Amino acid sequence: MRASKLLAAIMFVSALTGCETTPTKSPSGYKQPTSPGGFTYQEIQSKSVQLRPGMSRSEVQALLGPPTDTSAGVYGGGTSRPWNGLTWHYRFGFSFLHVDFADEGGSYLLNSWEW
Repeated sequence: MRASKLLAAIMFVSALTGCETTPTKSPSGYKQPTSPGGFTYQEIQSKSVQLRPGMSRSEVQALLGPPTDTSAGVYGGGTSRPWNGLTWHYRFGFSFLHVDFADEGGSYLLNSWEW
């Protein structure tokens, strides 16, 4: 009976120590997550102040690089004039930049953005 308790204790400790819950650092230090364009959260945050309503998708991509992912839908459903829209998402862990474009006659132009 005593041997089985000891074995159970060893297995319990092994299970706990085998489960790493904090990220390890590489020899060069912590590597910040980057966007698909290679920009860090701080770089995208600094660049986002240059966003202006009416910018084209190509202008936004030239500034921020490609998005992490995209979504599309009908926006403004509670208004008298809903519109087709496209959202670009830039994801950095728990921080997100959402960049919304409105369809303006076949061209998607920057409508709004939010962190």
